[in-house]
Amino acid sequence: MKIVEVIVEHACKNLSAYIEGAPVITVGNDMCEVEENMKEAIELYLEDNPNPCELLSGEFELKFKIDAATFINYMAKIENEIEYDAICQRVEELLPMTDDNTPLTDPRLIELRILSELVLEYEEEHYPIEKPTVSELIELRLKKKA
Repeated sequence: MKIVEVIVEHACKNLSAYIEGAPVITVGNDMCEVEENMKEAIELYLEDNPNPCELLSGEFELKFKIDAATFINYMAKIENEIEYDAICQRVEELLPMTDDNTPLTDPRLIELRILSELVLEYEEEHYPIEKPTVSELIELRLKKKA
């Protein structure tokens, strides 16, 4: 089965998506909406065109691709625990793929850095760590000496 790449870009207050080489475009407020709208746009195109463009003829699978700039503009903040959990899972997947020798231009390292910053911002807002009191610091120091 062939893969058809859907390019997703930031478009003012929403996202736009298109397939290079196919007359199909759509917009949406979020990635889920873009995916649904793209599938519907393709269905409508195929209904109206018994001889579709080669890219959309036969069986195919859609692969949605979003570039780093669009990701940063669109996903500038984690909105809820579901997104937080999903992004944490992706961070865990990326960690073994990178190390101190990974080039700074490596897409996985870039993605890891961006996602880690999003997680940090979310955790600072939703799971703040209060500064310890002086007595707590002394108690901790005494426990470490023991």
